[in-house]
Amino acid sequence: GCNRLPFEPSIRVTPDGQAGSTPTGLNVDEHVPQEATLNPEGLVESDVKGLSVVLPEGVVLNPAAADGLLACSEAQIGLLNDEAPSCPGASKVATVKIKTPLLPNPLTGAAYLGAQNANPFGSLVAMYIYAEDPVSGIHVKAAGEVLENPVTGQLTAHFEHDPVFDGAAEASQFLPQLAFEDVELHFFGG
Repeated sequence: GCNRLPFEPSIRVTPDGQAGSTPTGLNVDEHVPQEATLNPEGLVESDVKGLSVVLPEGVVLNPAAADGLLACSEAQIGLLNDEAPSCPGASKVATVKIKTPLLPNPLTGAAYLGAQNANPFGSLVAMYIYAEDPVSGIHVKAAGEVLENPVTGQLTAHFEHDPVFDGAAEASQFLPQLAFEDVELHFFGG
């Protein structure tokens, strides 16, 4: 009966500004309805196995605007441990808020720029997310790859749940299997 599980996610990406020639921040909100999760008689939403955000053409990385931006190493994010990350403040590129029906408080944190070519993907651009709820003591970490289309420059950020690592320590570097209702990221301008 897995094919009967509802799954109707939506995503909203809105820029902070409207001028095409000016660097702008972005707000990204991935929404997965979770009303059925709290209903003991219904079927819950299917788990999210992957999360991809394809930004509109024209939204590109600008190395000139990254002056002073640092990177967070795999050791600093600590994907395989339960410690808070020690990423440099200058590697923070966004704020993060995750709402789940399983906790009374949202998890809040940050997204960090991963070190170039020295990340779980060996890619030019990667991103780490860390969010926590200090009241419950719950925290999540995830690594995502950011790919650039070589022709258009269009960016795609991808986080994936990898079932090969279920139950293993390595699972924490992928998308956590968490019933979330909203993942909100606010990327800083520039």
